[in-house]
Parts: sequence; C-alpha cells; structure tokens
Amino acid sequence: MYFDTWYEKNKWDLFWKKQLLKAGIQPGEWLRENMFFKKIERLRRECEASDDPDFAIRKAPKFDKQYFLYKWWDYLSFKQKIYYLKLVWMNSGDGNLYGYDFWLPFFEEVGFLNTKTTTQPEEMVKLYRAAEPAFQRGMSWSDDINLAAHYLRHNSGLLGPREVYVSLVWPDAVLAVFEGTFVSSEGLSGQKEVARGKEYVVNHHKLGSIYSLSEMGE
Repeated sequence: MYFDTWYEKNKWDLFWKKQLLKAGIQPGEWLRENMFFKKIERLRRECEASDDPDFAIRKAPKFDKQYFLYKWWDYLSFKQKIYYLKLVWMNSGDGNLYGYDFWLPFFEEVGFLNTKTTTQPEEMVKLYRAAEPAFQRGMSWSDDINLAAHYLRHNSGLLGPREVYVSLVWPDAVLAVFEGTFVSSEGLSGQKEVARGKEYVVNHHKLGSIYSLSEMGE
C-alpha cells in the first residue's frame, strides 16, 4: 500500500521526467524544456477549441488522447468509437496514466475488438507481460514471450527494473486482440525497437494468479 500512496503522489512528476527524457531533453536543459511545454500548451489549446473530434483526438499529444476520447465519446458513431478507441489505446503512451479502470467502460461498450486475423480465445490462454513489479497486474499482455521481452528491454528505469510475468487468462477477461507491428517509444538511448506480434487487452480485475519468470526459474 505504501507504493500505491507514493505513486499517486509522485506519478505526474515521474511521467513528465519520462516524457522529457524520451524527447531527448536532459535535466538542466531549461530552454529546450520550456519550448517542449509551450508546444504542448499550444496543441492543447488547438484541440480544446476544435469542434472536430478527428482533429482533436489525432492532433492531441499522446498523453492527452484519453481526455479527448472521453470528451467526444458520446458524439461518436459506433463505428467511430471502435476506430478511435483502438487508435487511442495504441497511441496513449501510458495506459495507466488515468488508471486502468478508465478504459473498461469503453471496451465493454463496443464489445470484443480484434483484427482480421485474430479472434477471441475459446479457452484459457497463457499470456506474458513485461512490467515493473508494482504494475504486473496491468491490461497489456501478449501470447508471445519474445514480444514481452521486447518491452522488458524498453525501460526508463524511473521505477526500477522490469520483469516478465505470466498468467493463465480466461476468454471472458480478454477485451481485445490487436495484431501488428509494435514500435516502442524512443527510449533513453535514443533508439527505437520494432517487434511484431499480438497484444491482448485484458480486464485487469479478472486476472488470476501471476508469476514472474524468475520465480518459475525460466
């Protein structure tokens, strides 16, 4: 519980530190930092003033896309809801910024989402996730251990090292399966990594037992 309290108090400071590092801005580079935040403020004003949901959601910085999805949700057609929910999920940058519960009503309203080559599991599926220990019970998983390892390497280090976790997940816990090419955001090294595979979006409240591969001796 101590970590939960600490994280809630400090998550925005950690978030902005991470965003600055991703942008290649080092501590003490005040001019570049000031320009970074001015650009964000300008984009926010433009998106808030727009009466076009497509402009607002697409143009918004990654960390504001959830807000604009929420703002425009009730004005979207069912087809648009599916399209923009997937777009925002894939481009939000940090799925837990507003808390994982933020996502559940949206996914539950549109029903199971998939791509042309993926379907909802019919039986329990073994899934993997790379995360810091405190965030092992998240929503983004994969059936490919190599894709999890891809995200294991992409770590800001602000919350400590990550591990790869594994869990057996019931079909009704799977909200979506997306297949494609996943490009990790620019890491602290300034490099990008690309991996292909399936992402399983899971209702975190329905997760059962979770084990780290290190605990299992793998």
